[in-house]
Amino acid sequence: MEDACLTLGRSLGVRICNLRIGNIAGADAILGGWRPGFQLDRFADGTTPLRSVIGPHDLAEGLMHLINRFDVMPRFLNLALPTPCHMGDLLDRAGLPWLPRVAGPKAVAQAVLDVSALQRLVPLPAPEDSAGHVAADWKRFITHREAA
Repeated sequence: MEDACLTLGRSLGVRICNLRIGNIAGADAILGGWRPGFQLDRFADGTTPLRSVIGPHDLAEGLMHLINRFDVMPRFLNLALPTPCHMGDLLDRAGLPWLPRVAGPKAVAQAVLDVSALQRLVPLPAPEDSAGHVAADWKRFITHREAA
């Protein structure tokens, strides 16, 4: 699909940057898909899936910066915070209870994007507590959404 977009862009004379976006808090299976009794994979080492994530406000901020840097953007760009987080930590920091389940053989322990190219273009935060940062961003978003 990315190659097809680049080909189409070239044929139309339009510059293309394919964004590979990490889990967006609230539009994901974790925070967005949470329901009472939610179960989450736990691996033999006690960890839950590690993912590249971004909150809705950080995503919007990042996109605004990218729009202003479009002239120097590469053909492909990963978009997420530079510090991934464990999904169990994200649920805990969001105050959403979950139940551990034994991770099956096809469960993916890590899906982490290299965002070094993004960091050269966009001043996104690199929080030590990425789960807390993303949970707070998500909570701020749903509070504004519900107020609207």
